[in-house]
Amino acid sequence: MEANLTLDIVKFYPFPGYNLYLLPKYRKVASGILVGIKDTLTADFEICKEMGESEDKSEIIKLEVWKKSCRFKIYALYVPPGSKNPTCLHYPSIIRLLSLVT
Repeated sequence: MEANLTLDIVKFYPFPGYNLYLLPKYRKVASGILVGIKDTLTADFEICKEMGESEDKSEIIKLEVWKKSCRFKIYALYVPPGSKNPTCLHYPSIIRLLSLVT
């Protein structure tokens, strides 16, 4: 979800039973991605692209979650309204994901 949070703010709002991963907001723009994963699951959070890296202002994170011996890859994309040419379309793993979904 769009979080509009910084790391300092998240520290004041604990979510018992969850590990929180955050791509913090960029400057004064409402952005950021907040993900909560149950403590009982193993997860790896990776920032693929932050808002300030290009003109389109999109953000991408990849989350790998393991439950027992199964691994799940989850991508979260945030593209603000009015973005021109989202660069998320240039990430090969995102292209594979989108082609599987459509």
